[in-house]
Amino acid sequence: MTIRYVEPEESRSLNAQFRHKDRPTNVLSFPAADDPADLAVLPGSDHPYLGDLVICADVVEREAKEQAKSRRTHHAHMVVHGILHLLGYDHLTEAEAEQMESIEIRVLASLGYPDPYA
Repeated sequence: MTIRYVEPEESRSLNAQFRHKDRPTNVLSFPAADDPADLAVLPGSDHPYLGDLVICADVVEREAKEQAKSRRTHHAHMVVHGILHLLGYDHLTEAEAEQMESIEIRVLASLGYPDPYA
């Protein structure tokens, strides 16, 4: 996957173009395939290419401050959150949100980070 950090103006533009929300956002996910089963392995790699994440550091760092979290912890959460979107997870319904949050908590704990929802 590719992770790209952008300024708020570019985040806002991409969010408006692809999600019809005219504001910068913490992370945008652009899966390489609609179905994760269709992901291609790029030449020279043994792993499928998941897609692209676009992260706006200004938004992530503002959120971290508002939520009394370290910048590093919140950035890690946004990367994990974005990767789950690349793998087809979403949080549009309560059940989807619970599933996704549960996975985020477990993955972050395995990396030594606290529960982002606590």
